[in-house]
Amino acid sequence: MEQKKLTAIKEILESLINIMGLDGRATLTGEPGGGVLVNIESQEAGYLIGRNGDNLRAFQQIVRLLVGKKIEEAPRLTIDVNNYQQERLAMLKDAA
Repeated sequence: MEQKKLTAIKEILESLINIMGLDGRATLTGEPGGGVLVNIESQEAGYLIGRNGDNLRAFQQIVRLLVGKKIEEAPRLTIDVNNYQQERLAMLKDAA
């Protein structure tokens, strides 16, 4: 993944979080297959996650649309807040 694209994605994310009036820092990591995993560290994670992750899914969709408009051949994005999705997935695996 090009560093230029990663920097642009991070700027889009952090400016959107700022516009929302929340604090948060984004960390981006490449995923197999060319995707990007974004983890947002925030003290106000509850607002970003919402009930049952509803806000997080909506936020992810908005970010994907913004990134798709700003970056040619934008990578597939997965957004997580304070590792919420990873912990939820591990919990589901344990329950199964």
